[in-house]
Amino acid sequence: MPSNRPPVCLFSGGTYAMGGVGMQNYKANTKPMNTRSILPRTTDTSDADAILSAVCGVWHVTAEEILGRSRRQPIAFARQVAMALTYEMTSMSLDDVGDYYGNRDHGTVIWARLAVGKASRDKGVKQLIKQVIKAI
Repeated sequence: MPSNRPPVCLFSGGTYAMGGVGMQNYKANTKPMNTRSILPRTTDTSDADAILSAVCGVWHVTAEEILGRSRRQPIAFARQVAMALTYEMTSMSLDDVGDYYGNRDHGTVIWARLAVGKASRDKGVKQLIKQVIKAI
């Protein structure tokens, strides 16, 4: 005896009901797909260059300092802002962003995004980040 429940789609986690010509989505998949991982890798770093330049201008540090190994503030935080914005505003992967900013690990980029997100709760930091975005 057939079941009255619609079949489960193995690919999206949603359930589907038969109807019309084909399958119709019975339960919408609410989580957006991360297309960054399936897109071709880009070698164009012009957007990252613009972000780096804008961060240097707002934080008054040089590109060599951001791309370097210094852990001193404000250089380290400027680097974190640059990495976070590069990831958010380009199609570069975590590994690509890490490579661009001085051959850093993808985990460093993840940490930078978290640190910038936490620090941006401060109004002063949020204003600086807005200045960077406006300068891009």
